[in-house]
Amino acid sequence: MEDYKLRLKPVKELVSILQEMNLSVTEADLYRPSSHRTTIIFETLINIFGPAKYRLIEEVRVEATKRVITLTGSSPDTCSHETIVIFEVFRSFLKTIRFSDIALTDLTHPTSRRIIPIYNVIVNFAIFCQPRWKEYMVWAEKIEETSVLTEEAHNVEEDTRKEFNYKKNQKLKDEEERQYIESINDELMIELGKLKKEADEMSSNLDDHKKERHKLKDTLQGSQYFYLEDRNNFDDFKLYRDIDLDKGFRECDSLRTRIEEITRKLTHLQNTDIRKCIRYLLNIKSKTAEINRQVKSTEAVENELENFREEESEMSKMKSQFKMEVTNCQVEMELIEEQAAKSAETMELYYKDTEEKNFELKKFIDENLVKESKCKEEMKGYEEEHKKILYVYNYEMHQITNKLGSIQSHIERLYQHSQN
Repeated sequence: MEDYKLRLKPVKELVSILQEMNLSVTEADLYRPSSHRTTIIFETLINIFGPAKYRLIEEVRVEATKRVITLTGSSPDTCSHETIVIFEVFRSFLKTIRFSDIALTDLTHPTSRRIIPIYNVIVNFAIFCQPRWKEYMVWAEKIEETSVLTEEAHNVEEDTRKEFNYKKNQKLKDEEERQYIESINDELMIELGKLKKEADEMSSNLDDHKKERHKLKDTLQGSQYFYLEDRNNFDDFKLYRDIDLDKGFRECDSLRTRIEEITRKLTHLQNTDIRKCIRYLLNIKSKTAEINRQVKSTEAVENELENFREEESEMSKMKSQFKMEVTNCQVEMELIEEQAAKSAETMELYYKDTEEKNFELKKFIDENLVKESKCKEEMKGYEEEHKKILYVYNYEMHQITNKLGSIQSHIERLYQHSQN
């Protein structure tokens, strides 16, 4: 490539050849070059000699922007940044033809002394490649097509990866939702167990209340029996109570009167008939003893009557209290039966609602399993398609690499032949 430097052509010839290459170049661009014009010309040369490198400008621009933002923390100036990107790509192109005498100042502050040799190298390289230009353009177009296919494959791979990640995330979400639903189902089953336990306890309590009710009924029947027995005793007591005490007292007064009369008679007869008096005396004693017995019997009846009155009062109180307890027990039993009926109805509704929720949950889980199997089948199809695309891409790149190697070796042989 040293011949490119030695074969300096006149400026007019350089301008003419560059114009034949469809470049808008004037002699002023070589004698009085400006940064703006030089940048445009270099970018056009990159597009002519290396279409792939021309697309590389955007990649270099993105990487350089990231690097500048990382180092400075702010976006670079648009004009200077674009100049640096084009310089890097153009310098890379010149290195492929073994020319390295170029600096960034040749773009930012170009001079005629520095620019003319660079254009001279480019023109000599174009003249050298002209006989093989058609073959070069064929391979350049193939490289272009391969690059497009590579980009499309990359886009397909990226889309496939995005879709795979989306379905993976969706699967994770479905799994989380399924686990959440299972946890809710477990909580519902625990709550259902608690409700069943409470229902069993309420049923057991209801049985206990029924037993207690039977006991209270038995107690009530026994109390009624005792009440009837006490009622009979009270009727007997009323018979005793109906005894006429005034009549008894009158009879006692009458007896006392008779006793006094007899006593007077005995006193009168003491001196006349002793035996008759003794007989009367014995009769009086027996009558007196009988009267005393009747008086004692009357007092006992009065005492018993008083006791019966007290017992009657206590029995009345007990009867009222017992009636109140029986009424309370009946009210409580009615409340218990009503509560048991409501509990049974509530449990029936809850069991029905729980069965419907379990059915819907099972249906939802089955649908998710079907969706998951479909996603797996689709992912397998995507993976197979991706493998096919990668295989075709690798095969094409291998073929292109081999052909480029043969072209490079052929160019080197031509170059050596031109030197000889």
